[in-house]
Amino acid sequence: MGGSLRISRTLADDHEADAAADSRNRLAEVRRIRAEMDKVIQSTGFKGNFHEFTEFLRTDPQFYFEKPDDLVNAYRVIAKKIDPELAHEFRKLPRLPYGVTPIPDFKAPSQTTAYYQPGSPEAGRPGYYFGIRTICTRGQNGDGGAVAA
Repeated sequence: MGGSLRISRTLADDHEADAAADSRNRLAEVRRIRAEMDKVIQSTGFKGNFHEFTEFLRTDPQFYFEKPDDLVNAYRVIAKKIDPELAHEFRKLPRLPYGVTPIPDFKAPSQTTAYYQPGSPEAGRPGYYFGIRTICTRGQNGDGGAVAA
């Protein structure tokens, strides 16, 4: 077998081994996260399986805001609560500020539920997290913060 063919086969074998290891690691992480989720469900005293719990979260009115402004304000509170913690999680923070704002009504029907528009240092424009396209698209948790439904 020629040298370049041997190198190609060795690299292919190494790549397949790496891909298999990555796949196992991803599956292990999924199992870990699911186990944590199951613990949370159990801690609530909910009687039912995982699917029933997620359906409960999606459909029970107690998890929804009644007014769009309340939802926007809850997201803004979360954004400000996490600001001081970001330095602990990231080595380098963006220099531009960011904000939370509703998706404009004229764009809402054709937009995803939420998206981020980067800011511009040259224009002096902050980045914006656009979300909350309709009333009750996101739920609220016990402390008034917003959570994905």
